[in-house]
Amino acid sequence: MTDTGTRTASGAGVTITIDHELCYGTGACARRASDVFVILGDVQAETGKSYVRADVAWDQVDGATVKSAADACPWAAIEVSG
Repeated sequence: MTDTGTRTASGAGVTITIDHELCYGTGACARRASDVFVILGDVQAETGKSYVRADVAWDQVDGATVKSAADACPWAAIEVSG
């Protein structure tokens, strides 16, 4: 089953939207902000997708780091507001 569509998560005044139609699971976001992003699925088979971690400690999230991680996405699949 292919995961398509948009996923949104928010906390501490930050809203993160990931477009799974654009996401290829490169992991650039997770490397920059591993406390917020995780890649799930098989990256080798190009079915990996970025997700916001379920255990994010929103009170410790640095908005600038999250925006930097989103900017690192080569497919511009992540949008951050707030």
